[in-house]
Amino acid sequence: MADSLALERYDMSGRREALMLCVKERHIGASGNLQIMEKFFTDYGFRSEFVIDESAQEMRRKLRAFRDRINQSEEDISCVLVVTSSHGNRGVICDAQGGELRVEDIIQCFDDQKCPRLKGKPKVFMLSACRGGLEDPGVSADAKVDQKLKARLDTQKQTKDHSAYINSLKPPCIHDMLVLYATRPDFAAYMSSEGSDMFVKMAEVLKSADTEKEHIRDVFVKVNEKVVDETSKVKVSEGVTEDRKAVLTIESTLTKGVYLGRRRRPTPARSQQEPIARRLRRLTWPCCLYL
Repeated sequence: MADSLALERYDMSGRREALMLCVKERHIGASGNLQIMEKFFTDYGFRSEFVIDESAQEMRRKLRAFRDRINQSEEDISCVLVVTSSHGNRGVICDAQGGELRVEDIIQCFDDQKCPRLKGKPKVFMLSACRGGLEDPGVSADAKVDQKLKARLDTQKQTKDHSAYINSLKPPCIHDMLVLYATRPDFAAYMSSEGSDMFVKMAEVLKSADTEKEHIRDVFVKVNEKVVDETSKVKVSEGVTEDRKAVLTIESTLTKGVYLGRRRRPTPARSQQEPIARRLRRLTWPCCLYL
């Protein structure tokens, strides 16, 4: 009975390809994100390519060139991973000058028609960028305080026409995809100089996760748990900070399990826990580029 319920796995024995689109300009956590993902690509056997501080038009061109090389490859390719670390807004990632690349174009670049080489293979997208300007103040155990926090968020939603946008939102969708967003639609994502909350927490989870036994979706449920537990301190004026919360969004059309498994033995971490004094000093910033 147990075997009949076991999740079938995608074959991950072939070559693994990764592309990272990164905007460092005016992006406090970009260098940290690059370090985290460079280690991830190495540990998990991805052949990686980095596109750094290019215009949205150039990112689009290199994304398509990456896709075309996969289509022309004679080797068996088991999966593709596309990562962004950039500014962002509703349905787009942005370069430092405000140029836009639609998230839909990133994902659909690898659909079965445009990328037949990956038909039936997993396509994973890790998108670290704001998806709008709303900022979630969280909830409080104090009912009166909670009412004020909710009122503040409701005011933001009315100002930014949140309901109309959410009602019209159609998430991009292709076969065999897993999309990991750093935040909910219309909300800001947060980061520190160490990197975005999503990637920093991912690195923490992967220190202890047995990736031979854990589906990547389940790994990111654990990452989300850590992100949700985190309260970010956002600077709103000189000497004044306020609490902000975030939650990942996970979208999937996978039909099998993605079990990465390390291809390089990880180096022992110097410390399994960030020093308390450092955590208390840690300020986190939204990475939105308001257009």
